[in-house]
Amino acid sequence: MESKFRTSLKQFMHELGVKEVYLPDEPDKLFLYHPEVNRPGLALAGFKDFFDNTRIQIFGRSEIRYIECLDEQTADERVEFICQNKPPLLVVTRNLPIPPVLLEKAKKFMIPLCTTDESSCAFLASAISVLSVTLAPRITRHGVFMEILGVKVPTVTIPVKPGRNLAVIIEAATRNLRLKKLGYNAARDLMVSLGMPEEELPPQEKIINNVF
Repeated sequence: MESKFRTSLKQFMHELGVKEVYLPDEPDKLFLYHPEVNRPGLALAGFKDFFDNTRIQIFGRSEIRYIECLDEQTADERVEFICQNKPPLLVVTRNLPIPPVLLEKAKKFMIPLCTTDESSCAFLASAISVLSVTLAPRITRHGVFMEILGVKVPTVTIPVKPGRNLAVIIEAATRNLRLKKLGYNAARDLMVSLGMPEEELPPQEKIINNVF
């Protein structure tokens, strides 16, 4: 299922180390929305049902070799089918030579085309790992200062992702805030222990009496 979140192609290329072959626009203006990827072997073989055009399409040795074995007309039709469905990105693995028909169709339909030196399996795993984090469902709660019984209580914004223990996170955030109100700043003490000059340190927290 397509995520309501997105990540830029620029960020994806940076994190995965893929190299540009053809981009129809600046990579920070192109986006990925689906956390999964696909190998288009069935589409190249002529089976067009259930082709998911929201996923990145990965071309490994098998796919590239299959394109090379097809006659010119069939290769043209099969690759055009993939590209005319507007997948967000085509990636050729192992730095394999890119078939001219693949580059031609990528340019015709303005589909980003990149290459990587990783194997198909390794790149597939890395891509899913990165996309599952950057496109994971999450909830962010924003807050303001609230006054309870005359005491101003600050709220803390905590990004929530699947697998996190909310009880532990909330308790840690509460303890950290309480210590800061008592005048102890763990981050500041760490910087001091690392030898950071006094003028570069964040200001020391002021001690207040009303601490929850």
